[in-house]
Amino acid sequence: MRLPTGTDTVVMVGVGIALVVYLGVGVGAVTATEGPLADAGLDQTVTAGDTVYLDAGGSTAPDGDIQSYEWEIEAPSGTTIEPECSTCAKTSFATNDSGKYTVSVTVTDDEGRSDTDTLYVTAEPYDPPEVTVNGPSTVTVGERRTVSMSVTASAEPMSSVLWHHNGDHHTSATLSADWSATHQVNISFAEPGIHEINATVVDDKGYQASDGATVRVVPPEPYLAVSITDINNTVQTGDTLVVTASVENTGKAQATQSMSLTRNGTGVDDTTVSLGSGARQTLRFAWQAAESDEGTYEFGVHSANESETRYVTVNGAGSDAGNADSIPDGGEISPPGSGTGKSTEDLLIDKGQLSAKIRKTTKGLTVDMQFKPPDDWPEHIESVDIDPGKHDAMLVTPDGREFDIRDDGKIPASVSNVEEGTIKLTLNDDVSSPDHSRVEANEGETLEDAAEVPRPKNNNDNNDVGSSGHDGRQSITKYDTSGTSNDAISDESDNQIDIPAGAVGPPDTTHSDTDSQSTTEADPAEPSTGGMTQPDNNPTNNVGYVGPETIGSVREPGLELEPTPDPDNGLGRIGPT
Repeated sequence: MRLPTGTDTVVMVGVGIALVVYLGVGVGAVTATEGPLADAGLDQTVTAGDTVYLDAGGSTAPDGDIQSYEWEIEAPSGTTIEPECSTCAKTSFATNDSGKYTVSVTVTDDEGRSDTDTLYVTAEPYDPPEVTVNGPSTVTVGERRTVSMSVTASAEPMSSVLWHHNGDHHTSATLSADWSATHQVNISFAEPGIHEINATVVDDKGYQASDGATVRVVPPEPYLAVSITDINNTVQTGDTLVVTASVENTGKAQATQSMSLTRNGTGVDDTTVSLGSGARQTLRFAWQAAESDEGTYEFGVHSANESETRYVTVNGAGSDAGNADSIPDGGEISPPGSGTGKSTEDLLIDKGQLSAKIRKTTKGLTVDMQFKPPDDWPEHIESVDIDPGKHDAMLVTPDGREFDIRDDGKIPASVSNVEEGTIKLTLNDDVSSPDHSRVEANEGETLEDAAEVPRPKNNNDNNDVGSSGHDGRQSITKYDTSGTSNDAISDESDNQIDIPAGAVGPPDTTHSDTDSQSTTEADPAEPSTGGMTQPDNNPTNNVGYVGPETIGSVREPGLELEPTPDPDNGLGRIGPT
């Protein structure tokens, strides 16, 4: 038992009994004073990393005043640590390590008397949040990518997250006091090199936990992917093997590379391509098989990034293999060989050509187009029909007028007064001969061919006044009143309407062909004229003249009378002049 300092005592000892008597003023013969009493406070339990606050304000000095305080702190490791203020009544220190801290305070009064008290602080290990940051390992300069963070707390709920990119603040967000949370940010990587992305999570007590990801940012690079799209598996000695390949730049940058064709690893042909990111190009390589080249070889097409190979057998000249005339239906036709008089270089650059013909049908003018090999190529190289609906086609007249050709090949009716022109075809896709012969044209190219425009036969072209060309009847053309198409009528057309010589206006319906839709019903409000209109009473104007001038008086529904090319020469007039 600790007694106050300065107290006088008398001890009396008897048999088996010890009696302690405190003598105070007025009781005993001795007068005494008391020294200070130190009070460090209560023991504490905290989490490692917490700050511990100390207060010795409960210390007293019954017979004087406390003049000083002195704090001493021993860490769990046995070392002495200094509090924030070692001579203050109130102070604090940080528990950087877990374990038991011994904290003592010594107080001294104005008489120089002192007293010491001790407390113990237990710092329990801190269980920090578990934070994980995930992001791409490699990106290309200029890309914007997503980096994500997930966190789970065990001691305190989460409060916020703070993102840093290469040490610089990027963004922050509140986590709404969740015990587990995820968060994402989008980051742009503008410069090449190593980029550090960090996320720091703070809980409700202010404790932090961090994690990060390292991202390698590289300059954009090209990548040329190669595939062989066409190759004969057999050729004859003396022939030329043609290999068609597709190359596509699947990388992120412009590429200029040498592409090569190899035979058993040895280069036999090459070319250079330049492609932007996402661009594609069709290449054709050639190899001339010599008389001594019988056998089977591995042919490959190579870029700087990848390759593709195929096996080809070369047969002797006495074999029918590779001969286009001996290949069964459905087989492949070998490309033209040296017998064409063309070198390998010639074969690489030969282009096909457009063949266009305009024909007239009962529905108007229609253009047929084919893609064909050059005239000096072998006859077995096939032509390919061109679908006008897949490309852009037009007819250009000698005076520069342009008429769009419809998807079904039809030409506008207004072209009927044109005798010739040029068909221009702009390709919206590659076209090539189906026999692997290197006859091709690429998307974006424009092919042209001259074409004659057939005209409907005009029975007045014999210039015989008063004659219609046959049986004294005049042939006229029926035009669709919609203006979108016309029936160009020939001598054999079912849409002719016969007008007796000397008559003006539509014929009697009994003379109409049953297949024609040009029948006329008499207007009940008008007097019957036997299916004919009355002759024009103004012979100086258009008596007997079939043409636009008479439409107002002789037109029937669905019909327009074809005008005479030259009204003054008598063409189209019925009867003697």
